This record gives sequence, C-alpha cells and structure tokens, in this order.
Amino acid sequence: IMQERAEGVKGLLTGFVDIDRRLQGLRGGDLFVLAGRPSMGKSALATQIQLNVSNAGMTTAMFNLEMSAVSLIDRIVSLWSKTPMGNIRSKCTDDEWTRITKATSAINALPLFLDDTPALSIQQIHSRSRMIQRKHGLGLVVIDYLQLATCKSENRFQEVSEISRYSKRMAKDLDVPVILLS
Repeated sequence: IMQERAEGVKGLLTGFVDIDRRLQGLRGGDLFVLAGRPSMGKSALATQIQLNVSNAGMTTAMFNLEMSAVSLIDRIVSLWSKTPMGNIRSKCTDDEWTRITKATSAINALPLFLDDTPALSIQQIHSRSRMIQRKHGLGLVVIDYLQLATCKSENRFQEVSEISRYSKRMAKDLDVPVILLS
C-alpha cells in the first residue's frame, strides 16, 4: 500500500506519504536537515523515519548525541508499541505490556544501530558509519543533533558550517541519505 501511494518515488520510503511524494524518497548522497525549535518533535520524526526504513529491511544508524541509549530505546518502544512514554517508564496496563513486549521483540530483529556516545566529532560519525556499511550495508544515517557534534574550527559559526559541509560529503561518500537534526 505504501509503495502504491508513493507512486513514482525513487528513494527510500520514509513511511510518510506526503514527505515521500514531496522529496521523491530519501536518495543516497543527499543531506536532509530537519530543523525546528526545541521539543517540536524533530527527534520523534527522525526516529520514526529510521524505524520505517529499518522495518523495510535497510540497515540504519542513528548517532544520538543528546539522549542516552536507555532514553532512545524508551522512545523507540513507545513509538513502535503506541504506548505513551510515561506509561513505559512507570506504570502500564496489561494490554500495553503485551504491546511493549511484542515491540521489543520486533525492534531487536531490525537492522538498526544506535550510538549514544556523547560529543562525537563528525569525522568519528563518518568513520563509524563506514564501518557499519562495510559489515552490514547501510541505507540511512541519522545524526541527532548538529549543535552537539564537534569539529575543529576557529569559532562556533565556522564549526557548524563545517559539520554541515562534512555531513554532505559523508552522504556522498557512503552513498546514503543523511538526516541531520538541528
């Protein structure tokens, strides 16, 4: 159904029909900057896209410089099981627990790599992505988020510019789409 609705799409399907139609999917070598104010859902959207791409059989990598692995996994389980985050962390009904258990099993089977190492340089992200690509293939890289990545430069403005340029070079070098949150 998704394929039919996104007729004509040439790249990876995000799972969001309007986005897929507008962008014609996510193509290798392209850099997509997902920007917005804090707490507007950037991370949730990028995580859902990553889950959708992984669920379609493509290996994905997320470098989350903001959240711990536990918080990121909680978010993924919440999205997959359609269970509110607060219920996952404190109390949940028997029905929610069943959904969480099924979600956890399904997520464990996905070709999904999560890296929560803080303060990675963009060069380290590129190196780790290349290693994943060599060992498992790679369909998508998500970096959450630009302002927490590092790169040697004279000032912060130049550093952010260099991270953006290097992210584009990484997308082209690996021939995968890169989503960079900002």
